[in-house]
Amino acid sequence: MHPLFLRVGVPLAGVAIITVAWYRFGWQGVAVVATAIVMWALLHFNRMMQVLKRAANRPIGYVDSAVMLNARLKPG
Repeated sequence: MHPLFLRVGVPLAGVAIITVAWYRFGWQGVAVVATAIVMWALLHFNRMMQVLKRAANRPIGYVDSAVMLNARLKPG
């Protein structure tokens, strides 16, 4: 997906859904929609943590000396 859509569109969609819930159901609708949005965010956060945990447990390689590696790095 396009990064601009993710940065702007998803929060705008959340605000729009909360606004519709407010007009249709009042505070109860806002509470239900806010709970659903928090649950969605927690599910994505949990998935991201699992991916990072798997990546940490499977390193690609090993470096004897980070100082020597840094000395050999070239810009570009």
